[in-house]
Amino acid sequence: VGGVSIGLRPQDLFRRLHAPSHYDGPHGAVTAGGHIWCLPHKRGAKQPEGRLAVKKLADHVEELILMQENMNLSLAFDACEDNPVNTSMAAAGRCNPTGEPRQAYEISQDVHKQLTTILGVIRDLSGDSAESERKACQKRMPGEDAIELLEQLIAEDVPVQLLAQLDILEFEARKDVMNVCCALLRPGMPPQIDKQVVDYLSYHPNLFKVLVEGYSNEETALLHGVVLRSCARHVELAESFLTSGLVFELVRYARHPSIDISSDAFYTLREMLLAHKEVSADWLDKNFGAFFELFNALLMSGEYIAERQAQKLLTEILLDKHFR
Repeated sequence: VGGVSIGLRPQDLFRRLHAPSHYDGPHGAVTAGGHIWCLPHKRGAKQPEGRLAVKKLADHVEELILMQENMNLSLAFDACEDNPVNTSMAAAGRCNPTGEPRQAYEISQDVHKQLTTILGVIRDLSGDSAESERKACQKRMPGEDAIELLEQLIAEDVPVQLLAQLDILEFEARKDVMNVCCALLRPGMPPQIDKQVVDYLSYHPNLFKVLVEGYSNEETALLHGVVLRSCARHVELAESFLTSGLVFELVRYARHPSIDISSDAFYTLREMLLAHKEVSADWLDKNFGAFFELFNALLMSGEYIAERQAQKLLTEILLDKHFR
């Protein structure tokens, strides 16, 4: 029996709540691959490349978190050289910290490669593979192995962790993160994994905060919005979002100076309120005063587009029998 590691990473507690027992054991070595990998069918001592892709993504998450921490430290100690008070800090080497694990571009390239593998597995599992992908990789991962792979992806908390570090990644990798998250929420997934995905996201302590706060960054705002609207497909996730209280922040982003962000935030707000009316009607009844105090500000904002969108949504609510 090999040695047992006692080191814990920050998100290990959350991961272990969801980790299936059949993932216990040492990780194999990581090997590089192409854009689309033909995943092995047989079980053996060597881990399938799909699982290695998840392992590499989990490692990249750690690198991105460390990179973000170093960037924050660089900003915090940016004035060390000019501020005499911080001379001792500079002498101790605490200013302008370096030693990032890898450059963001290099990590993004590999994240893109690994997510391409994961996305192919999800599409095969949901029966949504493109013809070009089928020709490039004739062999497909058996359904049982594909489900285990996605269970491992969830157990490692990879989807939400990558969403949280989206601003560090390059554009193509950002789109891949969005596509994988949306594919996991798309109808047609086997019930076994569909329930696990919904439970994982419904009870995640940071998911909706990450998605809503994503509207503060113009480069990633629309990507976060797409994932948030994908969550609205499931009544459990829509209810979790409404009860989180973050819908009020969404109303505020609907008045963002950027027309792209404000329109996208309003579109997301509409989906959350109208996709599952039996849930949102009950929530609006309980939070009528607080919600419409903010919503009335949209109606009286003096901004033509915001007012028209708010009027249209209000009309739909008032005319629907669920909200009476």
